[in-house]
Amino acid sequence: MTAAENQYMRIILVTGSNTGIGYDLVRLLAEKSHTVYLSSRNEAAGKDAQAKLKQEHVLDVKFVQLDITDIALVRVAKEAIEKAEGRLDSLVNNAASPRGYACILNVSTLMASNVTQAAPGSGMHVIAYNTSKVAMNSYSIALAKELEQEDIKVNMISPGFISTKLNSYAPGGKTTAEGASVLVPWALLGPGDTGKTCQFWRGDEQLPW
Repeated sequence: MTAAENQYMRIILVTGSNTGIGYDLVRLLAEKSHTVYLSSRNEAAGKDAQAKLKQEHVLDVKFVQLDITDIALVRVAKEAIEKAEGRLDSLVNNAASPRGYACILNVSTLMASNVTQAAPGSGMHVIAYNTSKVAMNSYSIALAKELEQEDIKVNMISPGFISTKLNSYAPGGKTTAEGASVLVPWALLGPGDTGKTCQFWRGDEQLPW
């Protein structure tokens, strides 16, 4: 770990992370010694993934059950992380999307005051994942503008074409680990990373909104 990475250790929640890109993102972030919450709609599946990370990679990640379409579970998860950590630095909204985009929010403020925006009860994250690319972009722009004064960064990141269960492991794609590595630097944006918000990237290429 570099001195810069060690200077600001993050508390990160990755939604839909019991398999695929989310699982590998949790692993990569935990390997950098950040506090990472793995989440899953299914509690048993999530705890199995948590145990696998500990057994195969000797990584002690945390688990919280979370279905982003269930407001009650969002609130329970918020309260659990708030009680344990007191804050949330990054929310990687990776919950399964047929378009494979991850919406990353870098909170950098007390979770108690901002989690209702980072994981809004209105279900806006779900809308962003279940509509067209244009609607996703519009949603992300609006959210970035709304949260800018709160020092919350919102970016839409596509890791490129990944072979996952979602596309029946179609040939020619990156591995989930390769896809997750694209997301790591965005999940680790800190207070000093000014201006890095309201951006749309595919791999290392910035795309117009």
